[in-house]
Amino acid sequence: MREKKYETLLRSSVASLTEVKLTPSADRFYFSPKNVGGDGGTYQRYISLRSAFVEVATGFETARDHFAIAFSEKDLKERLDITAVQNRTDL
Repeated sequence: MREKKYETLLRSSVASLTEVKLTPSADRFYFSPKNVGGDGGTYQRYISLRSAFVEVATGFETARDHFAIAFSEKDLKERLDITAVQNRTDL
């Protein structure tokens, strides 16, 4: 698909490309034309990602890499043991 796009761009000029009007809806913001039908068609029959992933996150946080990454299993276990002891005394 990408190769076809590049070939079209190389053969064309801005003036010769046809304009495609997109009509996005609030639940689906596509950047290319889609034929999903008035009720969403096949697209709506699949499970939504919002219902599949109940909890959401922005990704992995690397703010504690210095703590979470160790050069040996022994070093990491020592850090975790120290943290566990500190958490118990904080209670």
